[in-house]
Order: sequence, then C-alpha cells, then structure tokens
Amino acid sequence: MLPFTVFFSWVLLRTHSSRQTLVAVAIVCLGFVLGVSSDKISASSIGIALGVASSITTSVHAIVVKHSLPIVNNSTLDLVYYQNLLSAFVILPFVLLSGEGFVVWDMAVGAGDNKGALGTFLTGAAVTVSVGCPESCARAES
Repeated sequence: MLPFTVFFSWVLLRTHSSRQTLVAVAIVCLGFVLGVSSDKISASSIGIALGVASSITTSVHAIVVKHSLPIVNNSTLDLVYYQNLLSAFVILPFVLLSGEGFVVWDMAVGAGDNKGALGTFLTGAAVTVSVGCPESCARAES
C-alpha cells in the first residue's frame, strides 16, 4: 500500500516525499517483485491483481480522508458519520435492485423464514459499529 499512497499523494495532493520514504517504497516494491516472482511461492494472477487493486483503493481512500478532514473542521467522528451515511445511501439502490428489500422488510417485521433474524442482524451491527468506528477514527487520525 505504501507505494500507492506515496504515488497518489504526489499526483492528487502535490506532496513531495522524503528520501527515506522513497527508499522505503523501493524496498517494498523490490520485496513484492521478489515475492511474486519466486519459484517457491505460487501466486495466481487474479490474486495479485486483486491485492494490487485493494492496495490502490485503500491508498486513495486514505488520501481522500486526509483531504476531507478540514471540510468537517478536523472532526474525525463527523467524517466517519458522513462517510457511513453516504455509504448507506449508495448501497440502498443495490439492495432494492437485487430484490433484497423484501428480505430486509421480512427481517424487520419478523415474517417468513426470517423470524428472529432481526436480533442477529442488530447483534452483528453492534459488533460492526463497535469495531469499525474506532478503526475508522484511527485511520482518519493517521
């Protein structure tokens, strides 16, 4: 992730990295190339591509968070709140278009095969919030 973060920070934010950071990036890149080209390790092309894509999206997300903090008066909790609210609005059409809206409704009212599912959903949501919110705050602070 480090090489992509340094690259996209330079491209998007026009920041310049120190010599030590560039050396670290070179070491990371060399380690990656040696790791995926080794005869002793079998790595699929799709796995490598998905790993690189994950690193790119995570790097860009970190840069967007860093760039967005001043907009919310450097309030990490406000940024996490707006990020999650926007995510809910973005995912809602996909829930409805996939036909899952009825499943969510049945779960909420306890109908059909989903009796008791609301409690399971709320427990999962509570665990997600209790772990995800501190993680998002920590990421935004870094």
